[in-house]
Amino acid sequence: MTGDGSAVAIAATRHTACHRLRVVAEHSTEERMRHALAALLAAPRAGNGSKVTYRPDWSLFSQGRDLTQLGLNLLAAVGLVACAGFFIWGAILTAGGVSSQIPHNVARGKQQMLVSALCALGIGIGALVINTFFAAGQSAAGG
Repeated sequence: MTGDGSAVAIAATRHTACHRLRVVAEHSTEERMRHALAALLAAPRAGNGSKVTYRPDWSLFSQGRDLTQLGLNLLAAVGLVACAGFFIWGAILTAGGVSSQIPHNVARGKQQMLVSALCALGIGIGALVINTFFAAGQSAAGG
């Protein structure tokens, strides 16, 4: 029976020793991370190290301004043509539904006309809002 007791004691000692090694290893890793972080934070910085300034050269973008304006106008024109086409298709669908007495087509056509009109209105208002705020920004900047 003493043989069994000593085997249990040896196993318990091994378990405790392994646990201690793990605790020491974790502690040393934690300590190493703390030292590395402290060294990183204490490292000297170039310049004053606290202020970041960004001064873009806007003159580089002035050459593409006309092309950008042309592209946006083309996009708005395509959007308005699509809205007009969908509005006309919704009107045809509504008229066909009324003639054939199919209420589903009438409702769908009216809904399509409403959505198309709202999309066209959104495109027009978007241009108005962009132009208004651009002019306000230019006048505030003194340009």
